[in-house]
Amino acid sequence: MRNAPCIIAILWVVLTFGSPHRQAHANHAIYPKTYSDSVDGLIIKQFAGLNGRVGQEVGNGRTLKDTENFQLIRELESDPSYSEMKPSLMYDQSSGKGHLSKGRKSAANAMEKRIQKRHIKKSKKTKKSKKRGSKDRIVNAMLGTVTFNVGLHPTVVPEYETRRAKFIEIIENGSLPGDVVCLQEVWEADDLREIISKTRTDFPFSVSALHQTIDGDTVFPTANPSIPACTLAEVNAVSQCFFNNCLANNATDLFLCFVGNCVPEYQALSQVCLACLLARQSRNPKELLASFNRTEFCATTPYEVTYGLVILSKRPIEDASFVDYHEGYSVSVPRGYLRAKVSDIHVFCTHTTPVLTDVYIDGRFSSYAEQSLYELGTLLNAANPDLERSLLLGDFNTSPSIPDANITSQLPLSYDLLVQNYFSPYLETVTLCTFCYDNWLTYNLSNVIIDHVLVPKSWRDLIMAKVNREATPLRIFDGDDTVSDHYGVALFSQENQEE
Repeated sequence: MRNAPCIIAILWVVLTFGSPHRQAHANHAIYPKTYSDSVDGLIIKQFAGLNGRVGQEVGNGRTLKDTENFQLIRELESDPSYSEMKPSLMYDQSSGKGHLSKGRKSAANAMEKRIQKRHIKKSKKTKKSKKRGSKDRIVNAMLGTVTFNVGLHPTVVPEYETRRAKFIEIIENGSLPGDVVCLQEVWEADDLREIISKTRTDFPFSVSALHQTIDGDTVFPTANPSIPACTLAEVNAVSQCFFNNCLANNATDLFLCFVGNCVPEYQALSQVCLACLLARQSRNPKELLASFNRTEFCATTPYEVTYGLVILSKRPIEDASFVDYHEGYSVSVPRGYLRAKVSDIHVFCTHTTPVLTDVYIDGRFSSYAEQSLYELGTLLNAANPDLERSLLLGDFNTSPSIPDANITSQLPLSYDLLVQNYFSPYLETVTLCTFCYDNWLTYNLSNVIIDHVLVPKSWRDLIMAKVNREATPLRIFDGDDTVSDHYGVALFSQENQEE
């Protein structure tokens, strides 16, 4: 038994550390597909003695450098199920495979399901958090928006020159509020150019009907057009009809005479010609003489149709465009909308028709109510594909009836159409008129809310929650020093108000 000590030593090494063959198989043990193919099967590999080493290959190309799974394994090491499962790991020498005893497979399945549930729960929480963050960004982008009808018409609204100077002073003082502003009734191209120029420091981005896209960039042209607004043929046709049928016959009501005899000639005028002729119209659209006094001027002088609209923005503007509601047709007051993508929000700025007279003369529709519905339908059709990210601003000339607030309805069918998918935070919290009989510049005999900042109804809960905490709808430009026949509407955050 001379070799007994050597044999005993060899047996001790084998029993203690295992044979080299067995060690090789242990380090490359293959486990049932159910476990090794699942991400959470990492726990099974941990039981195999890999000890959670970061970077250790665990089969199917996976490694333990997945920090989240690695930490999860470490957390489970103290779990009773883990300690129960670990000694149950068996090794089959004949197949070279590790496997779980039958009595412990159910425990392993239960453990794997628990891990999967943790991942799913965490994933859902992360997605919900990201979704909430995205919604907050969208809602915050809708705050700081303003609509204001400036009423800069040389003859329709009184004190044009005085009010124009006041508004320019407001701009120069940096007192124009908001981050994104929709202005209406800036009818004169020179006024539009001055407003854009004076606001460039605070509102470096703008879009209007006069902006042009050159090499992909939206620019505001400084050069005036060279082609006269009207041709002699078209203005002579209207003038002769009016003179021969109305003035020569001393018609009692010149407007009704004109409507009864000269509408075809009137409707044949181009939009730019008609806008030029009516640019110095009086407050009463039935008084046509001022228009015919401009026939020679419009036949010899260029004229730019602004549609009265401009968007001013402190944030960059993308995908800016203008759409004429009546492309190819002429209406007494040109109507359209501006569209601009600002902070991933599609901002629409518009001024739709009111009831101008009791006799409809534009010919394309049967009434101003019908024209209003058409214009709003066109606007909504453009906005609805991006409904969740659309914001409607402007003078819509349509108002709800709110008897308790002394607010009178105006074009109710148009209002019903407008608020099918949108709502006004201002109307839900303020309910002060925006076109009011006590404003000395108006001719209105009632109070209406026709100026709106409208947001999608799907954001109502988030918007109103912010209104209750950190955002405020306001009526603006309603002080003693009146700037316009309209008051403005703003949806501000606390930050906007502090500014």
